[in-house]
Amino acid sequence: MNSGQDFAAILNSFHKLESGSIEGGAALATLTRSWGPTFRRPGAAMLILSDGSVVSELAGGCPQRDIINRGLEVIDAGSARVVRYNRETGLDVLIETGCGGELEVFIEPLHTLSDLAHVPAINDSLRSRRRVTLATLFMSEYTVMARPQREVFVDGEPGWSGIVDPTLRAILRSRIDSMPSEVSSRTDRLCAAERSFDVLFQRIDPLHRLIVAGANATSAALAGAAASLGWQVCIVDSNPERLARIEVPDEVDRMCAPPQLAYTRVMPDRFSSLVAMTHNLEQDLEYLAAFATSPLAYVGVVGSRKRVQRVHSAALLPAECLHAPAGLDLGSETPPEIALSIAAEILAVLNHRDGGRLRDVRGPIHGDLAAISPAA
Repeated sequence: MNSGQDFAAILNSFHKLESGSIEGGAALATLTRSWGPTFRRPGAAMLILSDGSVVSELAGGCPQRDIINRGLEVIDAGSARVVRYNRETGLDVLIETGCGGELEVFIEPLHTLSDLAHVPAINDSLRSRRRVTLATLFMSEYTVMARPQREVFVDGEPGWSGIVDPTLRAILRSRIDSMPSEVSSRTDRLCAAERSFDVLFQRIDPLHRLIVAGANATSAALAGAAASLGWQVCIVDSNPERLARIEVPDEVDRMCAPPQLAYTRVMPDRFSSLVAMTHNLEQDLEYLAAFATSPLAYVGVVGSRKRVQRVHSAALLPAECLHAPAGLDLGSETPPEIALSIAAEILAVLNHRDGGRLRDVRGPIHGDLAAISPAA
């Protein structure tokens, strides 16, 4: 799990498990390490229910079927296990099917409320739009723990503890403080009290929030594309008639408000983005001015080169912080194409990528080298 989007569906199922509305328990399968080209980065997770159904698929193909089967075994046995897919173990499903990578998966049973004791702290933090870092100890002295131990950090500070040893908690916090900002998850092997532990660190951010200024065909298309990515989307316009005319998914909010009032109502944060696309230069500048002091993850403006020059000349934001014209160079012309271009650029910025062609990428496609750590 590397984002609020990934975590939301699993979190909802956790609530059902807590209420007892899911019969037979479940198992959580989490990718802890990977080597070479694999389908997901460490931290990605899949919830396996006792009937064999899953929440948040890991891959759809490759070893997923085998992971599900082993998850069902874990549910029955009631204790966790680590499964490695590589040549040494003989579980070379990835290699046989052409992915070419190797991976390690931690599968834990979820039977009682104690297995989910850390979930309320995560849920409350994400609702208040704070970053969570989850530390999961799943191996001790090279042996899989029957039940993992966890520590929840909220914006870098202790938020919930399932670990008794204060020395170990201090080591975990220091590791979190040293994680590069662009790394969302990694697995480390650390020593405390003369024992070794394997720990998975996962950063979980609130759902990304996209504020689209201007109600028109292109902004409606962008809102739909963003909603399909699991983002929270709000279209803002000062004209109620324009807002009423656009067609957007039900989950997209519409807000009729001038720029400064919109800022006050939305209260954007570092997990938010703004795209100004009112088709009116003065209005776009008003939105940029209203949101200029907020720590937005992305700020974009739609328009021609000439129009964008006037936006830059207003100097409301440093040039390197402003994406104008917004979007990737895809040759887009129609509203859906422009929307795809802008959504893709936002996603690239959020993932610290430049939006280039995958065929030109040298190195891992998913994540970066710092996030992919082999066992020591």
